[in-house]
Amino acid sequence: MREVFKSAEALVREARAGGGPSFLMCRTYRQRGHHVGDVDRSYYRSKDEERHWADDRDPLKNLAQALISEGVADAVAFDRLEEEVRTQIQDGARFAIAAPYPDSSEVATDVYA
Repeated sequence: MREVFKSAEALVREARAGGGPSFLMCRTYRQRGHHVGDVDRSYYRSKDEERHWADDRDPLKNLAQALISEGVADAVAFDRLEEEVRTQIQDGARFAIAAPYPDSSEVATDVYA
């Protein structure tokens, strides 16, 4: 994450100095399947690969560990933040499940294609 920030910062500085536009390509990794039914992904990647990315390459975990080791933050703060986010997600899911279905007349509302 820090490398992306540093690269973007340099490109913005260059653009503001009159250097013109730039392109920053970032590669990411989809930690889950394409959809809820994409449970068995073994036909296109191994469990070891998924475990490696979840354990060793997770940018949020790595940033948290770096900030903790630098003394900028502590583990308790990240634990608290993670619990807060989990609660918000669970509350949002409960709200969505409890919400009434929209009227069928709205099927094309806000669809632009």
